[in-house]
Amino acid sequence: MNAPLTLFVVVIAGCGGAPAPIGPSDASDATTEGATVTEGGSDSGDAEPPPSRCDRTKPFGPPEPLTLSVVNVATPRISGDGLRLYYQEDFQYLRMAERASLVAPWGAPTTLMNIIGGLAPSSDELRLYTQQTNIVLFERASRLLPFPINPQPVNIQQMAAIFLSYDGTEMFGAMQLPQKGLELVSASTTDGKTFQAPVPLGATGPPFDELHPTVAANGVVMYFASNRPGGKGQADVYTSIRLSPMYPWSAPVLVNELSSPQEDVPGSISPDLCEMFMTVEYKLHVARRGK
Repeated sequence: MNAPLTLFVVVIAGCGGAPAPIGPSDASDATTEGATVTEGGSDSGDAEPPPSRCDRTKPFGPPEPLTLSVVNVATPRISGDGLRLYYQEDFQYLRMAERASLVAPWGAPTTLMNIIGGLAPSSDELRLYTQQTNIVLFERASRLLPFPINPQPVNIQQMAAIFLSYDGTEMFGAMQLPQKGLELVSASTTDGKTFQAPVPLGATGPPFDELHPTVAANGVVMYFASNRPGGKGQADVYTSIRLSPMYPWSAPVLVNELSSPQEDVPGSISPDLCEMFMTVEYKLHVARRGK
């Protein structure tokens, strides 16, 4: 139950109390202290979003295998339009699968480059952050072009299991604290290359390992993996919310439907909040909300 969680290191080769009952999967109507978090953040009087392919007030269904890969998979990341899925396969390849629409089947995956470890692509798919000793950046001018072989340095050290926010202004990850564990942190940026010092996320801290954060496109709902007591297995999926990026994160809540006696790790949630791409024992899975 409290075994250390898996932490990936990248090498480039060649090329304040539990929140009010929110329903852990309810990303669109999560409520804390009477305030409602919507897809645009806190209440702002904006127009209603277009009809969704799912009911975002419902929990996710059970994770189902995605047969894109049969070997070890890590860090699945969905694109900003929900049509391309990037992931690391067999601890050495960056793979990408594409679908014609949000309801179409996935096509056969292709290999983009050799890469060992986690990855954090931008929502527009023009930037790809990976971890070596420090985080590095691969940048391209168009999604139709390959990523360059030589990366640019980024001024973040010792952050692992990274995830870039949808708007590109926050890098989430985990940092090892002496004699404690892996703690979730975030670092802000204005240009995508120079980041502020990582700041602990507070409510999600040690003494237990917490890593692999993924944040919804609205910026106010986070999922992550933890081996804290009270879960179902070695690593379970938890969620935390905030009213806006200016507010602190709430105390974590176990997401029962995404957790099992196996090692369950969230990867990314689709922009419309209807799909959670994740791994179960290093196998690619997707959990979907119904209508």
